Amino acid sequence: KKSRALLVTVLLFVISVAITAVEVRFAGVQGEPVLNNVIVFTLLNVNIILLAALILVSARNLTKLYLEKKRNVMGARFRSRLVSAFLLMAAIPSFFLFLVASGFITKGFDVWFSKQVEQSLKESLNVAQTYYHDSQENSLYFAQVIGAAVTENELLNQDKLNLLSDFVARKQKEYHLAAVDIFSGQQEKLASVSIFDEAQPPFQKSVQEVMGKVLAGKEATLILPAGEGDIILGGVPIYSSWNKSDIVGAVVVSYQISHSLTKKMAEIKDGFSRYIELKAFKNPLRGSYLLALLLITTLIVFGAIWYGFQ
Repeated sequence: KKSRALLVTVLLFVISVAITAVEVRFAGVQGEPVLNNVIVFTLLNVNIILLAALILVSARNLTKLYLEKKRNVMGARFRSRLVSAFLLMAAIPSFFLFLVASGFITKGFDVWFSKQVEQSLKESLNVAQTYYHDSQENSLYFAQVIGAAVTENELLNQDKLNLLSDFVARKQKEYHLAAVDIFSGQQEKLASVSIFDEAQPPFQKSVQEVMGKVLAGKEATLILPAGEGDIILGGVPIYSSWNKSDIVGAVVVSYQISHSLTKKMAEIKDGFSRYIELKAFKNPLRGSYLLALLLITTLIVFGAIWYGFQ
């Protein structure tokens, strides 16, 4: 008997693994982490196997009782009545309890994964993305205003570089910018005001990257992740006051987003990603909960049958 029980256990385990592998392969959620797929479908299959085992054992006992009654075995009629009484007392309330509880589970999943919830999360993500987009537009606007003023007042002239430094410092405070850098057409830094460490390699490299694009004739923006919050850089060309098509320099402004706001935006993005990931498992998860509930209901019925046999 022990060897047979061990064989049945191993067989059920192999079947569970095989079914799980097939479900993971063809469930249509291959874009999600494999471990999540395996866990969800393993729980689902374990519930199915346990439920099937309980049904088989209960059916075996009831069939045995029926055959004993048919053969007029002593005490079989009384035992069948006793089992029937216990079965009815356990099955009827358990059945109604299952219906009510399964209704709550189904309703709960429908609410959790409703279009309204998903739309709210999408709107929250859109707000965060819009804020970043607006910040990029603002950085370009401030750079354009500063560049136009430099062109109009010819502040790139050699004899006006002192005025350029004062002008840049004033605009940096006026527009509440983290940094303002002015470059010549030869990529020489003519004026700079910054709240950052000038020796910080990532920031300087990003400024140089934006400046290179700007001197090539394109307005450019860049989002630089930083420890104290993201930094948004925006750069525009500075045109000659004599020929509006000649690029004689570049202005790059930096706008810092606070760490708390950056953290909240990251949480919104992460929350939406987790919601979409969980939504892919909506049906398997709901099925697993319903099967677990059905398993408990069947276990109660099995207990009533077993108690009637004692």
